[in-house]
Amino acid sequence: MLKTPSHAILAVPSVIKDTYPDTIALLQGQRHAELNKTLSSHFSPAALSSYLPVQEEVITRFLHSLVYTTSPGKETPVAFLAIFRELNCAISCRTFAGDYMTEEDIKDVARDFNRFTAAVGLFDIPLAKYIPFTTAWLGRRAAFATQETFTRSVKKSRARMSAGAQPTCMIDQWVQDMLACNSYQQQRDTGVGSVKKPRKFIRNYTDEEVGRVMFGHLFGSLEATSSATTWLFQILAHRPDVLHRIRVENLSARGGNINRSFDMAMQKSLVYTHAVIKEILRYRPPVPMIPYKTIQPLVVSPQYTIPSGATVLPSFYSALHDPVAYPNPDSFVPERWLTGDAASKKKNWLVFGAGPHKCLAQRLVTLTLAHLIGKASLEVDWVHHPTERSEEMKVVASMVPAVSVLESVLGLILTR
Repeated sequence: MLKTPSHAILAVPSVIKDTYPDTIALLQGQRHAELNKTLSSHFSPAALSSYLPVQEEVITRFLHSLVYTTSPGKETPVAFLAIFRELNCAISCRTFAGDYMTEEDIKDVARDFNRFTAAVGLFDIPLAKYIPFTTAWLGRRAAFATQETFTRSVKKSRARMSAGAQPTCMIDQWVQDMLACNSYQQQRDTGVGSVKKPRKFIRNYTDEEVGRVMFGHLFGSLEATSSATTWLFQILAHRPDVLHRIRVENLSARGGNINRSFDMAMQKSLVYTHAVIKEILRYRPPVPMIPYKTIQPLVVSPQYTIPSGATVLPSFYSALHDPVAYPNPDSFVPERWLTGDAASKKKNWLVFGAGPHKCLAQRLVTLTLAHLIGKASLEVDWVHHPTERSEEMKVVASMVPAVSVLESVLGLILTR
């Protein structure tokens, strides 16, 4: 198994470098270290806790809308992949930008992001992105429109946080850190005031820079999380034993009250739920491989060295289905994370990458999935209508069922 090279840069279509050059995945050296330091605290337990109320609101509305859609007499199979993309887009936008985005803004982002992802594979065709009204041209414009929406949110956040408000989203966390550093620097320069020393020193990023990084977060999370959500609901529909254990655990964590809002203290007790999520990410990894380009020679064995400038595709799927690390790897077995030694196979656990560019958002992803499936398990029931290709996989922006639509139907509210 080839570990993801730490001395490599992501090999991506040129338009991605063009549309969000500030994303952490594409940076190297000092610039990468600087942005990594800036963003790391946005995924701390305290920061994650501040994002939960807006996520709860989005998930609640989503579940209610599904139950309405599939109420008695309307139980027609629903294409779930598209619905889960809309859900995860809303969760991401609210997590990153809170209430600074309107519902209309989120709908626009979902539409524009669909246009962008549909065009990614066409951007390296010479001049394609400059020919008006082509898929590539529309995708590039959509990317910039989404960035501008995030940039407007940063402007609103600066005004609100300057007035002393508490952070409720990721942009707020970032702006608060910048304001603290600015205030401390001003006090040091003038000798006036007694501002508390910041927990970390970061530079003052422009609204546009923050907006582009948030766009990069969306690109890195939306498709992958939607893939994981789709497989999670599909597999649990066929594993009532697993779903029952999730329900029991989540009801117990809420003290028997299904209306209790999700919080960080609660999620720590969801041992089995998190085992299910880890197994979903292993069994059906959203991103089975990512191309890297070496920036210096990479020694693979005494007989072979990958030259500088070569493209390398580490197979995350192969590592996560290695029978030595994960016995019976093609079976969905959550218990391997509780009673087996799966958790010790860290070199194989490449779901979130490895090395300096390992995904910062891994705790946010698993927390969001636990939040969603826990609440769904208590409030709705669902049935999967399989097709001949439901278990086949295809890779678009992420690994999804090979059928053109994932046909599923949700039942009624169980208890409310």
